[in-house]
Amino acid sequence: RDRWPSKSDPSGRSRSESSRASMSPRCRCGECAGCLATECGTCRECLDRPRLGGKGVRKKLCRRRKCQNPQHAGRIQVAGTAVSSASPLPLDAMLSQLLQQARAHLS
Repeated sequence: RDRWPSKSDPSGRSRSESSRASMSPRCRCGECAGCLATECGTCRECLDRPRLGGKGVRKKLCRRRKCQNPQHAGRIQVAGTAVSSASPLPLDAMLSQLLQQARAHLS
């Protein structure tokens, strides 16, 4: 039996190449039940907080507050559609589009 795993996965890419794609930074959506929940104060992550008597070593989010719809870091949500931060729309066009959507929503 081989002690050390090979440095490539079945697709032929190296382990570092295949893991880079899955390690893209994620941001919270801010709209799901997890993002809107309050801290429970009873899970392991909450009990580690200094204000609750913990050492503050874990620095993790409360288990109840885990986002169920994480977004890619380079993307933002605009009226339900994802827009890349490198969007081809100029800033003026994007702002006018947002204003039109807001006016339509308010009327």
